[in-house]
Amino acid sequence: MGSRVVLAEVISMMEEIVGRPIKKNFVEKARGDARHTSADVSKAKAILGYQPQVSLKEGL
Repeated sequence: MGSRVVLAEVISMMEEIVGRPIKKNFVEKARGDARHTSADVSKAKAILGYQPQVSLKEGL
């Protein structure tokens, strides 16, 4: 099963990986922006036997 990650956490991980700050441009939330999103890999798991093998940080 996957896990939820805040975008700021992903950016922080990427900064750690590349070894320098990433320029961020904060803007107002656009109308219709999804507050939460997630991937459902249940079909890939059922058909292909897919099972994630690495963490998000490791994958980045």
